[in-house]
Amino acid sequence: MNDDAPSAAAVSADAFVAISALVADYGLAIDAGDFERFRRIWARDAHFDAEPDLGVVEVPLVGRDAIVAAFETMRARSRDRRTRHYTMNLRLTPGERGTVHGLSALLAVAMLKSDGSQIVHRTGWYRDVFVREDGAWRLQRRLLQYDVADRGPRSAASEVRP
Repeated sequence: MNDDAPSAAAVSADAFVAISALVADYGLAIDAGDFERFRRIWARDAHFDAEPDLGVVEVPLVGRDAIVAAFETMRARSRDRRTRHYTMNLRLTPGERGTVHGLSALLAVAMLKSDGSQIVHRTGWYRDVFVREDGAWRLQRRLLQYDVADRGPRSAASEVRP
């Protein structure tokens, strides 16, 4: 076992529980179209980016309002298909100036309304930075790194920091 590998134990239990709930709320809010809940996830000065840019939302996005507006528009465009976002393998490590860095895996499953079929829509990694703002943990920075089939799956490696 690698003793230098980051672990959830390095982050307080309270922070781990709160940030785990925040990570879950991201997918739950998008899937439900609950953009008030989605807004509460993000810090005011948040950044969202994705690589490669698949045109799902225009990236990079800067600021909570821009992020929420882009995801509302994306969800409105996809009325014929609903996606379920599953986030797993969450690892948290302490960052600089009270931040927490996160790494988690994404599995997005699309449910097609017309015939009820499901497909794996996207896989990848979320690389996050969380901050305390207004007494709660918020997402300050999220980098979504999609797996691309002809490049092979991305490795999370041992590096957690975005």
